[in-house]
Amino acid sequence: DVFLTNFLPSAREKMQIDVEHIRAVNPDIIYARGSAFGDRGAERTKGGYDSTAFWARAGSGMGGKQPGDGPAMQPGPAYGDSIGGMTIAGGIAAALFQRERTGKTSVLDISLLGTGVWTMGCSLTGALLSGGGSPIPAGAAFMNPLVGLFAAKDGLFLMLTMLQGHFYWADTCEHIGRPELIDDERFATAEAFAENSEAASQELRETFATATLEEWRDRLTTLKGQWGPFQTLSQLATDPQVHANGHLVDVDAGNGESFKLVASPVQFDGEHPELRKGPEHAQHTEEILLEMGMDWDRIGALKQSGAIR
Repeated sequence: DVFLTNFLPSAREKMQIDVEHIRAVNPDIIYARGSAFGDRGAERTKGGYDSTAFWARAGSGMGGKQPGDGPAMQPGPAYGDSIGGMTIAGGIAAALFQRERTGKTSVLDISLLGTGVWTMGCSLTGALLSGGGSPIPAGAAFMNPLVGLFAAKDGLFLMLTMLQGHFYWADTCEHIGRPELIDDERFATAEAFAENSEAASQELRETFATATLEEWRDRLTTLKGQWGPFQTLSQLATDPQVHANGHLVDVDAGNGESFKLVASPVQFDGEHPELRKGPEHAQHTEEILLEMGMDWDRIGALKQSGAIR
């Protein structure tokens, strides 16, 4: 049904696995190409990684930049690859549905650059509308102190994103132990709240610095507004909500032991798709060649020549 490749154009041509080669064998197949920079333009023949094409070039790195700081480093390996893989899966699902309904087959192109541009789409659109400047400055710079990053006493951080800032102000003040700020004339009305946003941000910064992130997690459990802790990977691995929804699963290693993997983010009828340990290198070579009609003498000769393992 689907042929998927991320080989560069020169390699596809050399191996004779480009669209025309595969369609000559199966004209009804859906052909999906994953690339760094897309299948058109001067850089279509160049390779790339998610760190370069998705994170750095497509703006996510600069999108995570704080005022006055350098650009943010990539969160971890395969950050853009994972998002690109989901995009490829969605495109293939749509192409299969189209073929089932209309009989039309598709050639899909999904690039790290294109996926990165889409991921930054809201900010990029804002930048275009504002003439190219930063569309959403951090924290109080866009007149809402309840959106921004705040440091706790232990050097860890909280992220507040309460877009209806003044609506949540009183409840937030109660939860952080600063009820006197509710009727403070600087913040008492929505207009005053916006005009004195930097002063409100300073009050929040000073208050959040008085307790650890874990202490704030306990105190903000019933907070009406939207916020989240900046977690380390070890904290993420023990997050109760992650485990409640089964986002980490045990996989059979095949030797009587198991190891944990991250589950697919998509659940079907309350269940994640099953995860299985991948095959060892060349584990199924002989099986596949036998299915293709080769005999053991031919397989042995291929092994002897080093063509297969």
